[in-house]
Amino acid sequence: MKKIETKYVVIPAIVFIFVLMITGVFLVNKFINHESDQSERILVLERQIDLIEEKLEQEQHPADGIFAGGYSYLAIGNSITKHPLADYWWNECGMAATTAENDYYHIVLNQLKEKKGNVSSYAFNFAIWETLYTDRAETIDVLDYYLDESLDLVTIQLGENVQNLDTFESDFEYLIKHIQEISPSAEIIVIGDFWERENRDAIKKKVSEECNVKYVSLDEIKDDKEHQCGMGTEVYDEDGKAHIVEHCGVAAHPNDKAMRYIADKIIESMSN
Repeated sequence: MKKIETKYVVIPAIVFIFVLMITGVFLVNKFINHESDQSERILVLERQIDLIEEKLEQEQHPADGIFAGGYSYLAIGNSITKHPLADYWWNECGMAATTAENDYYHIVLNQLKEKKGNVSSYAFNFAIWETLYTDRAETIDVLDYYLDESLDLVTIQLGENVQNLDTFESDFEYLIKHIQEISPSAEIIVIGDFWERENRDAIKKKVSEECNVKYVSLDEIKDDKEHQCGMGTEVYDEDGKAHIVEHCGVAAHPNDKAMRYIADKIIESMSN
């Protein structure tokens, strides 16, 4: 009798423990999903605030005079193109370049000056477009501030910060066509991603071909440690003061060698 009683006691206990485990997994997943949704909503709100602040800043400082004659170049990108000052980054230029002169934008600019003579240019961090995935079209009028019908060259270095790909293809197509509409004479060159993620880069290449614009692949240096800044690298601020990279996000960005590679690819792909 004792064995039979033990059998009937053990089985319900096992079932009870199993139910507890399943319930625990469900609650944990629900909590994680809730936290993830909350994080996404917070990110969207932060980007909407950034967008409002950018618009207010533009209203206070009209764009007249950004492109003051000669050959004109607009570089649209994220932190690889230009990052503002922060406690972990000390120069307003392409992140991880040892100096401003060594980021891809300034290298291209100097090359253009040698070829074209008088060149006016501007580098614009348009990361808001990447991260405000709920409605990227809202950000376009911020970009209009820098677009001009006289533009000769526009480079687009965007994508690395895009997490949600649901509307990425149509949004990227809209972005390119909008630039073509406002700046019909500009040669547009799309720069491939520096980091690999799903088929994001393939989408950019496909859209570039469909919109008949140049596409520069970074496959040869993508996710390559030798082309990343790395921890402990010495970089310099605008005054020439040295700083040591101790932020893993900065460390993953393109080093001088990679910046030179990107710039060379842009120059090589230009029509003239």
